Amino acid sequence: MPTDSELDFEALGALAGKAQQGDAQAYADLLRQLYPFVRRVIRFRLGAVVAADDVTQECLLGIHKSLQTYHPSRPLKAWVNAIVRYKVADHFRALSRKSEQMLIENIHGVTNDIPATNSEDEGHGEAVDVEALLNTLPAPLRRAVT
Repeated sequence: MPTDSELDFEALGALAGKAQQGDAQAYADLLRQLYPFVRRVIRFRLGAVVAADDVTQECLLGIHKSLQTYHPSRPLKAWVNAIVRYKVADHFRALSRKSEQMLIENIHGVTNDIPATNSEDEGHGEAVDVEALLNTLPAPLRRAVT
C-alpha cells in the first residue's frame, strides 16, 4: 500500500468522480486506496486507542454517505480530511458524554448511601451536611465537585 506521500489524490479524485457516476470498480478502488490513509490519520489523532478501528470504519462510512457531496474540481484530500476531523470530534464527544454519565452515576451512588440529618435549628425538615457529603466522595470526585 502506498504511503500518504505516494497516494495520488488527483487520481483518487478522478476515481471519486467515476464512483459518483455509478462505477462500482472505481468506488471499490477508491475505498481500498483511502483505507490505509484514513487509518493512519485516525491512529495519529487517537494514539494507540482501541477505538481507532471503529472510528476508521465510521470515516469510511461517512465517505460512502457523503460521496455525492464531493465536487471533482476540489481537492479530495481536504474533503477526506474534513470527514475524518468530524468523525474524530464525534468520537471525543461520545467519550465525553460517557464520562459525564459515569460521573453522575458515581455521585448518585455515593449520595444515595448517605442518610439525611435533621436540622431543626435551620427550620428545614431534613438537610444534608454538604461538607460531610463531600468528605464521603473519593478524592478525585471530591476535587471535581468542589
